[in-house]
Amino acid sequence: MRPRIPLPASLSERTFTLAEGRSAGLRRGRLAGADLARPMRGIRHPVATPMRLDALARSLQTRLPVEAFFSSVTAALLVGVPLPWHEERSARLHVTVPRDIGRPQIHGVVAHRDVVGEGEVVVWNGIRVSRPERLWMELGGVLGLRDLVAAGDWLIREKGGATNAENLTVFLRRHPGRRGIGLLRRALPLLNGASESPKESALRLELELAGVRGLVPNLWETTTGGHRYRIDLAIPGLKIAIEYQGDYHADPEQYRRDIIRNNRLREDGWDVVELVLDDLRDLDELVARIMRIIRRRAELFAY
Repeated sequence: MRPRIPLPASLSERTFTLAEGRSAGLRRGRLAGADLARPMRGIRHPVATPMRLDALARSLQTRLPVEAFFSSVTAALLVGVPLPWHEERSARLHVTVPRDIGRPQIHGVVAHRDVVGEGEVVVWNGIRVSRPERLWMELGGVLGLRDLVAAGDWLIREKGGATNAENLTVFLRRHPGRRGIGLLRRALPLLNGASESPKESALRLELELAGVRGLVPNLWETTTGGHRYRIDLAIPGLKIAIEYQGDYHADPEQYRRDIIRNNRLREDGWDVVELVLDDLRDLDELVARIMRIIRRRAELFAY
């Protein structure tokens, strides 16, 4: 068996189109080699190299109309918006074109035709995607309330957010008939840019829907001894601190710091509720537990 012709260095570790392969001197037989995956028609990727969504999108973009852009869950995954597991694992790519453009017919691509207003498409790392406000609106037709709030929190986050709640409000007013508009309007006042993770957003949302008021994500608190700590989710009026202990807390040094930190907060009258991943797997039970703590603290503060 003849040895396989090596790929040019420029193509050896990335997704490329057949046109790029031919330009690099690869013939038809080489482009059909078993070491090249075919994520979709007209595109190749070296099997030995993990395939990145952004690389696939860049290659696919060369086969799309110039007016096309990546939208919905695909745009969300490209820019880093947190999505539920089943959407992250989806192999389909969502693309939108204006209504006066023919819908692309490409296997593995879900093509949408829609009215696209001026400025509703932006370029992210060389890839055309829905602008943040349009993207959140598109997700309103796909996600449930909890995941939609988590996505919105990420988009308006205080550090590095791409938009804000006011911009989202204005954008939704311009598109009153969109699919999912009722859910989007319900989710909008529940967004909080201080949230820093989907798990935090999910717990805060469930507590707010249960009637808890005064929740503050990532509250900075200075103890009597002058030590300054950030509380993951706090109810300052009742001095309840809810702390999520991720895997990094298993580090012995971090564990000791957590013990000291929580003891200092407790000495100042805080009730520190420590959570791990298993707690978040049954949000109904967790919310009921926290509600009991809230009732006990409310009785205590009433005296």
